[in-house]
Amino acid sequence: MQSDSAVNSIFNLLQNLPMNIKQRVAAIFRSLWKHRNLKIWDNVDENSAQVVDRAQSMIEDWQEANLSRTTTTQQAAAVTCCITADSRTEL
Repeated sequence: MQSDSAVNSIFNLLQNLPMNIKQRVAAIFRSLWKHRNLKIWDNVDENSAQVVDRAQSMIEDWQEANLSRTTTTQQAAAVTCCITADSRTEL
C-alpha cells in the first residue's frame, strides 16, 4: 500500500533526526491533527501561526512537566538518602 510506504518513510526519517527535531515534528503533527479536528467538528478556522504556536506550547508544557518530575524525583532520592544516613548514625 502507498500509505504504508509513506508512514514507513516518515518513521525512517525521524529515526535519523536529533531528539529536539523529533519533538518538534511530533508536536507539529499533533497540532495539525488538532487543527483538522477543530475544522471538521467545530468549524473553527485557524491560521498556520496558531498551529505552530500550539505545537510550541505543547513542547514547552512537556519540557516543564518533565523537568518538575525529574526535580521531584531527585529531591525524593536526596531525602531518602539523608533519612537512611541519619538512621544509620543513630544505631
